[in-house]
This record gives sequence, C-alpha cells and structure tokens, in this order.
Amino acid sequence: MSVLALLITGHPVTVVPVGGRTLEQRASDRLAGHAEVGVVRRVALPATTGETANNAETGPEPTGPELVVAALAAADPAELAGLPADGVVIVLDPRWVAELDSRNTQNSAQDDQQDDQQDELRAVLDAVRAGADVAVPGRPVTDTLKRVDGRGRVLGTVARERYLRRGTPWVLAVQVARAGSEVLLRSLGQAELVPSSVPARFVADQVDLDLLGGPLERRAQPIAASLPISRSATGTSPG
Repeated sequence: MSVLALLITGHPVTVVPVGGRTLEQRASDRLAGHAEVGVVRRVALPATTGETANNAETGPEPTGPELVVAALAAADPAELAGLPADGVVIVLDPRWVAELDSRNTQNSAQDDQQDDQQDELRAVLDAVRAGADVAVPGRPVTDTLKRVDGRGRVLGTVARERYLRRGTPWVLAVQVARAGSEVLLRSLGQAELVPSSVPARFVADQVDLDLLGGPLERRAQPIAASLPISRSATGTSPG
C-alpha cells in the first residue's frame, strides 16, 4: 500500500517552540517515523481555514471535513493522481497534540506514548485497508456534557462514555481523496471512528500553548499577531 501523508501548516500556534520543538516538527516526526508512511508533504493553508464550520451540537469543529478538503485541494494533483488504486492519503493537523508530548516525562513514558501514537495510526490505516472509505481516531470525551431544553436550562448530565470526539489524522482511500468536493465532504461526514486511548488535546491559541508547556517548560516566544501564509504546497520525504 502506497501512503501519502499531508501535514497541514500555516497556523501561528504550530510554529511556536514548545519544549524545544514546534508542533509541526512533532507531527512531522510522528509521520516520518511510521513504517508505512512513504512520503510526507507539507500543505500551507490560511490560519482561518475551516474555522467557520460549526456543528449544531458541539460548536466549531477545529479539524472538521472542510479543513481536509482544503488540504487536499492544496496538494499536488499530479502526486494524488500517481497513487496506485490501493493508495491511501493521510491528512494530519499538528494542532492535535498528545498530552505528554511536551512535558518533562521519563524516557520510558515518552517511548510508550510514541508506541501508542504509532499503534493509533496503524489502526486507522487498517480500517481503510479493511474497506472504510475514510477513517479517523475517535478520542474519549473529557468534558462534562449537559442535556438542556429549548430555553437552555440544564436538565441533567449526559454519560460521556457513550461518545467519542473526532480527532486526527484523517485517513482516506485514494479514490475518495481524488473525488469532487461534494462526494468528499459526504464521505468525510461518514468517516469510521476508530476508538483510541491516546490522550490528546487541541491547541488553538496561546492559552493552550501555556497549558501544553506546563510550569516546567516555557515557550521561547509568543505567538505572532499574524503570519504571511502561502497557498503553495512544499514537500519533504521522511528520512
């Protein structure tokens, strides 16, 4: 199976060093270190891409289908066309970060976490290999969920164990990745959720970066107010 990985870049939080490495560097290392990933390409998107997409129940989806569509549109069409019939495309948003990824943990804990991340990616790849058009990790919901009436009054607490939060990476069969936006969005909306136990958080802003770094690791610089973003895609091969 030929696997092409697209790493989304262009958001200010992904280029700020945390514990000596940026979120983009961490995500790139994660992809390049996986035995089944053949090529890693960086696709630069405007920082606001996908942020207007909302879910009626949960609000904004930071790594929703619209972001995946934009990443595929920014990719090299010739490279997508050159993938074999059993090819797979991975789309990874580096703003999803494993909880222990930047903290001062023992080497054994870091090694275990890296193994868990590789197992997670392998499981999502296996789901597509088994016939799913699109698959994505389903992470445990850690927030408290409340049931409300039409006026917003709280009626009770919802058991969060029944729910999963869609994360990243997205893994797509090549025929879906090449499809038009209408078919692609429908397939992404019906993605198979692969349960994952890897604890992760979404890093959206400077407050999240502070939480990610923790008291023992401070960032080298604040987020820039704005960064020039190019729509062009550049690529690097792992290794």
